[in-house]
Amino acid sequence: MEKYQLEPTLRGHNEITGTKILDEIHVLDRGSEEVYTSFQVDELAEDHFIEQLLEVEDVNRDEAEFFVDTYTNIRGTIWALTSDTEYVEENLDKDAHELFKALGDTDVYRNENSPDAGKLHVPDHRDDMEEELQEEEEDDTVQAGFDDF
Repeated sequence: MEKYQLEPTLRGHNEITGTKILDEIHVLDRGSEEVYTSFQVDELAEDHFIEQLLEVEDVNRDEAEFFVDTYTNIRGTIWALTSDTEYVEENLDKDAHELFKALGDTDVYRNENSPDAGKLHVPDHRDDMEEELQEEEEDDTVQAGFDDF
């Protein structure tokens, strides 16, 4: 028998609505409470993120999969179009600024307060950003989450 544990404490919760931000789901043995495996919510929502990106006129399936594989979620994609533009432009042969605008025009733009924003995962080719990201995560500001997952 298995049981599932939601891990809402990784990034906090919204004190006003009571909504908790989920980043990880643990699969536990019902008797011993031993964790068998864990899933990142972003991993479980990959198809959802790809479908959102496909709503943008300038994005095809290969490009949507590139963004999800490289940047994990919509928040990471938006970050890439503003902060990792050289890498995006080299790999997709598209102007990052124009693509950013197209996502905004389609209302796919997300930020840290959006329900399906997700955690920002810095890709391996940007290890220089890891220290800066850790400093941001130590910030105690309250974020809005979602309870749809």
